[in-house]
Amino acid sequence: MSADTVRPAAVLVGADDVRGQYLVRTLSQRGIEVVGVMNDRWSPSGWSRRYDDIVTADTSSDDLIDTLEELGRRRGDRPVLIPCFDTTVVLVARHRDRLDPLFRILQPDPDVVELLIDKVAFYRYAQEHGLPIPPTRFLTSIDDVEAAADELHFPLIVKPPASKHPRWQERTDKKAIRVESQTDLESVYASFADAVDGPLIVQEWIPGGDDHLFACHGSFDADGNMVASFTSRKIRQWPNGTGEVCLAEDVRCDAAMDIAASLFTTVRYRGIGYVEVKQHAETGEYFLIEPNVRVSGRAGIAEAGGVQLAYSMYAAALGERIDPGTQKYTGVRWVFWRKDAQSALHMVRRGELSIVGWLRSLRKVRIAGLFSWSDPGPFIGDLVRGVRLMSSQNERKRRSTNTG
Repeated sequence: MSADTVRPAAVLVGADDVRGQYLVRTLSQRGIEVVGVMNDRWSPSGWSRRYDDIVTADTSSDDLIDTLEELGRRRGDRPVLIPCFDTTVVLVARHRDRLDPLFRILQPDPDVVELLIDKVAFYRYAQEHGLPIPPTRFLTSIDDVEAAADELHFPLIVKPPASKHPRWQERTDKKAIRVESQTDLESVYASFADAVDGPLIVQEWIPGGDDHLFACHGSFDADGNMVASFTSRKIRQWPNGTGEVCLAEDVRCDAAMDIAASLFTTVRYRGIGYVEVKQHAETGEYFLIEPNVRVSGRAGIAEAGGVQLAYSMYAAALGERIDPGTQKYTGVRWVFWRKDAQSALHMVRRGELSIVGWLRSLRKVRIAGLFSWSDPGPFIGDLVRGVRLMSSQNERKRRSTNTG
């Protein structure tokens, strides 16, 4: 390739997990140089052979910005900067004045990022603007707990005000906790009120299994126009009911598309983002569960289904417009093998799924979050990390038993 046709690199910030692997896989196949900025060099995505360079940094603190400035000055080609994780999205947004001269950044304004990241701010915005969210209350005292129990219909779901709260994660691996009664709600409030900064969020549980959860992923240019999109449906997630997707398929969902377009165009969104919605199993009504200001790991379904989601974002960051293709709705599926095995095993033990049913559900899998025959490293790295985590958990249990 001649010098005048070499395209700027893509710098993936917080690329440690499946999201980074999706982007490096997709962009490197286009001949784009990819640099990963990771908190842990030996994270699953860091095992990939597709990176041209990997830089380690504390991706959860302002030290990240110093590392990026040094990287940008060293390269000098104004790479396309793509934050992959909520914390890196926020840090980049807050320091745009330092990073803009060194990188091409396609991202919403900082106030929009803060609005969509902060669940409390977003749900209040949604209430004020008539967006279809589940009935929602905010808990800052036991009086709020009692009022929510009176005003809402059980079961309820309790969430932290932002996706990543270290103290919340120390106490549970669940993104949200389902409660069946006022007593349960009071117990969860007592256990988690001091684990977050700000109020806990409580919402009515929308009836329906994991397969009633849909998402619309979109890529938006500098003017806020949706230049590429696709919709998908969860089939399983881990932990079941309140976790992260581990098996999904491409499907048509006009309601998810309409909700995403309404929200993102109103706030003048830029870059990649997606919304999750849930269909009420009894009424068929769709509810907006949450927006996300970054790429999803399962976004690989887009390319498998005919839509160039990642490349359209990269091109838009350069001020270019491409034909992203059209979603074909063939039902192709994406899987995160380790987590789907955990989810399926849990469901088999509960009598909710048979082994044969699990195997049948995998027949249309065309792409995996971490596994690839041409680049097996991330899958191996994830297994290694899983074994280490299990060993660590078993050691903690052993020590707890010995000291009890």
